[in-house]
Amino acid sequence: MLPGKFRWKLLAILILTLALLSCSKKREETEQHSSVWVVGTWVKTTEDAEIPILILKLKPDSTFGADMIDDDELEVYGTYSVKGNVMTFTDKGGDYACLNKQGIYEVLGFEDELILKLLEDPCAGRGEQMKGTWINLQRYQREIDRFTLLIQNNPLNAAFYENRATYRGLFLKDLDGAMEDYNKAIELNPNFAQAYFNRGLARYSIQDKEGACQDWHTALELGFSEREGVEGFVATYCE
Repeated sequence: MLPGKFRWKLLAILILTLALLSCSKKREETEQHSSVWVVGTWVKTTEDAEIPILILKLKPDSTFGADMIDDDELEVYGTYSVKGNVMTFTDKGGDYACLNKQGIYEVLGFEDELILKLLEDPCAGRGEQMKGTWINLQRYQREIDRFTLLIQNNPLNAAFYENRATYRGLFLKDLDGAMEDYNKAIELNPNFAQAYFNRGLARYSIQDKEGACQDWHTALELGFSEREGVEGFVATYCE
């Protein structure tokens, strides 16, 4: 039998070893689940009428897919990791992929928002598209539900239809529903410049360029507040 002091020393080593193994396992589990809070479908708006939104799908298995030209297809796919507040993307394939080159970003999360700040990315195009504020798609569905309830309580309010239309069309790609809401908003308020401008965006998305340009010109005639923006669309897409 081992002397008492050696038994205690051996027991202490055994306890320490088990503790280290437990910590290591917990650390691995923490790292494995540290990215759970970023999982979801995220949307980022742009100022381009042809590509109004970008969509980023972050999956639980640490893979991602990105629709970069608003065509319901994934132009880039790969893997991602999150350690602390640093998020790393590695493209693995796709027409717009920057293959096997890592993009590193600071990531911040606030409720339904994901903010990516560029730290290092050898692919300039990816860096420009990824950085900025992304909104969780679930937020837009909640907004649609909210405006639906408001419309039920006040069916003659044109602004409620216009707001719901924007969420339905731009973010959830329900263009038929969006057109119905924009038409209703304009029916209730024929001088609703904002509704004409946004209906123009929806029309452009369904390849109705002539209708889009008519709406944008009408928005200008009605004194749309963001006049420079509308004039930019007209100059770019209607001339």
